This record gives sequence, C-alpha cells and structure tokens, in this order.
Amino acid sequence: MNWLIYLIGSNAANQPMCYCAPIAIVEADDAEAAKEITAKRTPVYANQFLRAVTEDDADPDDWNAVSDLDALARSHAEGEKCFGCNKPAERADMAGFWCDDC
Repeated sequence: MNWLIYLIGSNAANQPMCYCAPIAIVEADDAEAAKEITAKRTPVYANQFLRAVTEDDADPDDWNAVSDLDALARSHAEGEKCFGCNKPAERADMAGFWCDDC
C-alpha cells in the first residue's frame, strides 16, 4: 500500500508557526511502517511528527505534488549524495537522502 507522509509541527530554529507539508510517498504495509521508513530519511525534530495517509484519503493536489517531486528526484539521482556526509547514493531512488550513518 502507498502512503502520503506529512511532516507536521515547527522547528524552533526556523519555523515559528505550525507547519504541515506533504513530504514523501512511501510503500509500506501500514501507517506505522510508512512513518518509520520516512523517519530514517527525513529529520524529524522534537516539535515535529509524521502523519501517514492512504492514497484514497490523501488530498489529490498533495499526492500529485509529491509524486512529481519524486519523479524529478529519481531522474537526477545519478551522482546524488547524502545530505549529511556526502556518501554516494546506492540506488537510483535515493536522490536527496540521509544515509543510515547520519
């Protein structure tokens, strides 16, 4: 099943207002697994949390926006590196990622 993941909450350093943004589409068996996969790839600060929504329940505009960004990222994946340590991407679908070491 595919899940649309939202990042909700503020980061005191740069987001003083409550923030909610669709950030990823993840394939997983359930919402908790989808959030765990995303949390490994995306920084989630103390004042933030992830929310998973099924494709059927997702806002179509949010789904399409993330889907378009994912396609663009995959098309530019060759040569991509980890945001934290510049480790090269191991797979084409890892464009713009945080590796397990960071």
